Amino acid sequence: MSIYLKKRIMDSLSNKKIDSLFNNQLRQNAKTALKYTEISLIKQEELENKVESCTIFFVMRHAPTKNDHFVHGIELDTGISPAHNEKLRSFMQLKISIPFEKLYSGNSLRASETADLLGESKCVRLHYFDEQKLGHLEGMKKTDAFKHQSFEKMSKCIDYRIPAGANKKVGETGREVIDRILTGVSKIVSENAGKTVGICMSQCAINWLYRYLSNNFETIIHVKNYDIILFKYYHTTNTFKLLTPNGSVSAKKAIKIYNQEILDKQ
Repeated sequence: MSIYLKKRIMDSLSNKKIDSLFNNQLRQNAKTALKYTEISLIKQEELENKVESCTIFFVMRHAPTKNDHFVHGIELDTGISPAHNEKLRSFMQLKISIPFEKLYSGNSLRASETADLLGESKCVRLHYFDEQKLGHLEGMKKTDAFKHQSFEKMSKCIDYRIPAGANKKVGETGREVIDRILTGVSKIVSENAGKTVGICMSQCAINWLYRYLSNNFETIIHVKNYDIILFKYYHTTNTFKLLTPNGSVSAKKAIKIYNQEILDKQ
């Protein structure tokens, strides 16, 4: 099943929105949505005996920013301010241990500057991997934003759009985020078949990608700075396999998972 067909399956849910967020219908509606999306995801047992070309994706969250106590979204754009600690040292091991064919990021400074830490040349910046547009929450203190009803609704409902604030720009739905990320993945796959690539993104965008790949739209993961989710894309079957099914992992753990995948392939 092609990536584009998967996207059309996701789009087919547009008339089945999960509208009842805070009542007894939430869980039942979420399960209804999953019935439509689960058919677009590979079952792991189907891959057990397959040996075929695949592209491995490291999807990493950016380093801490210079304005880290505020919600950035896509409008607030500040560069990184990486503390020289164990997490940074572990992250930089990726540059030595992983043979990245190419590094990508969204258009934000925080994402591109983080990806640039791992490459000999500048990363490729693509809008497909931008952070989710967060409407009136952008620029708000994180401690306030994460408790706000709009953030709670957005986190629970794939079709909820956060209203506009002073910037007059409305938010982006989870479905729209997933759709554009998969479009970007399609582009990368067409250019890097059988390679290992890295993509640097932000918290909300990574969350929606994880929820799609894990086929679990009820779980929200906390992706810390420098943390990573890994997945494979199989070219022959046009399918994905999530290598970090329990959420994001540290760079050290990601390297270990990658090395095991390479050993298993040999």
